[in-house]
Amino acid sequence: MIFLTGEHGAGKTHLAQVYQKHFGCEYVDLGPTLRRIWMETSPNTSFADFLKRGEEKSGIDFTNQLLVDEIEKQMGRRAENCCTGRLLIIGSRSVQGLQYIRGKTQDINGNTRAVVYIQADEDKLYLHYKEREQREISYQEFQLLLQRDRQMGILGIRGVADYVIENNDNALAFEKRGIEIFNQILNTPKKVRG
Repeated sequence: MIFLTGEHGAGKTHLAQVYQKHFGCEYVDLGPTLRRIWMETSPNTSFADFLKRGEEKSGIDFTNQLLVDEIEKQMGRRAENCCTGRLLIIGSRSVQGLQYIRGKTQDINGNTRAVVYIQADEDKLYLHYKEREQREISYQEFQLLLQRDRQMGILGIRGVADYVIENNDNALAFEKRGIEIFNQILNTPKKVRG
């Protein structure tokens, strides 16, 4: 299981698609997954109310547990279909959330887990985000988006990441570095379970 993290526009989904193409990886994108759960279970409430009510009822790890449940379902489907490729988890926004998910899930093949943090200059993040979302957003609005993530602790993940990739170059250089890191992860011995 490989966790791809970083701020909005860093290139997490792009790198996941590269890994999917080259290595047959599947991925779970945590943000869209959480929004899908919200729409399936509480379509008549706002996302903020869904989160607030869930945390009041189930505690601070409400969303993390929902995501663990979804990851476990994906792992179960992969086991049924004899999938051996790595599962990518995209979008953890805090060290606490990342540690919770890592602690509650197990890779079906006992593969080494890794956290890859993708970083870029704010100007690059902004350009990547606008390109991906295909909509106009002011630089100030984007700064507020980054600020919310930073308050959640996104930058702290860089300190616990196994690998950090810069995404300030062209796309091919970024993809090449991402593939090099993936190969390093593949060549890391599996952890022995006790």
